[in-house]
Amino acid sequence: MLTLLPFRSADGAARSQLVVNGSATGLVVPGCCLEAQLAVGDRRLMFITNDIPFEERLEVCLVDAMPALVDRLALSWPYATGRFADLTVRSAREVAFSFFDEKTWVIEVLPVPRLYPSFLGDPRGVWRPLGLRRCLMIRTEPRYINTRRKPL
Repeated sequence: MLTLLPFRSADGAARSQLVVNGSATGLVVPGCCLEAQLAVGDRRLMFITNDIPFEERLEVCLVDAMPALVDRLALSWPYATGRFADLTVRSAREVAFSFFDEKTWVIEVLPVPRLYPSFLGDPRGVWRPLGLRRCLMIRTEPRYINTRRKPL
């Protein structure tokens, strides 16, 4: 079982130390509120927010069994209010959820890292650390809303 031990860094940013079965690991991840975690093979996909009203940021971290941070990305946009909801497991490697915008966000967890430079086509609002290889692939899908009106 993974949990977080939140703290504020010297610059005031929300950070958390990863705790496994009650023991601190020394691994520090951004954010302070663990919204959800899912097992993906022998790794964990974690969804973490930073608890800042009206400008929420969702950190998505993939952690291996050691635990070590394998990959991460963040969803945020200035002055956008995000709310993590509707988490759905679509397959053994794919999850969908809503956060901000009228879209469904879909993350695919690759079994091995793929060459994918940070500057290539992620959807608007996705931020990643610099790097060439990724295990987390993200895309958006339109969220369909039933607009049919009932006859009078």
